[in-house]
Amino acid sequence: MAYVLRRSRARFTLGRSPGGTGPALRNGPGLAAATASPRVNFQINRFASATVGYGFVNAYRYGSHPGKTTLPEHRVFEQLWIKHSAGRIALQHRFRVEQRAMQITAPGNSQDLDTELRQRFRYMLRGDIPLSERRRLYLGLYDEFFLNFGGNRGPRYLDQNRAYGAFGFKLGRFEKLEIGYLHQLVQQRNNRIIEQNHTIQIGIFSSRPLRKPPG
Repeated sequence: MAYVLRRSRARFTLGRSPGGTGPALRNGPGLAAATASPRVNFQINRFASATVGYGFVNAYRYGSHPGKTTLPEHRVFEQLWIKHSAGRIALQHRFRVEQRAMQITAPGNSQDLDTELRQRFRYMLRGDIPLSERRRLYLGLYDEFFLNFGGNRGPRYLDQNRAYGAFGFKLGRFEKLEIGYLHQLVQQRNNRIIEQNHTIQIGIFSSRPLRKPPG
């Protein structure tokens, strides 16, 4: 389930961002990943925000070609989020650069772990299409690609791509519910396997302020 805990229009934000995925079941029973991501958010104006954050990801063995062991990752990221409208469609653009400290299995020994530093660029385009007059029911679509760059980028630039579609329902002023499908394409670093994961995702999102504004 994806989840968000956010202070509305504030400088500090805790939790997951909409459009991301939380713990998920993929290709059979089992937890795909556990994540935690505190961040500091600066609201540039009503259309744009900038973020600096830290993420911890513990990737478990899952999918049709699982890794040999559970691999934790620490990352620092910088992000720019832009929102605007095109007619009745609400559009979002997210640009993110990540510096990743990843645990990898040592060559020839799956029990020993080495740390490798990698860098990655991500871009997400999302559109929300209203399906009712009051915009309470909507169709959410997004695509996000991940590109490796710099040292240790591996044999290919493309790391993965995520395509998502969901029906959403606004529960109130601050909360919304989404039920949808996520397709994840992963180019493994061995340059031989292209992994495809399929996820049915249920997300509850909230932008409710953590405290009432003064006055």
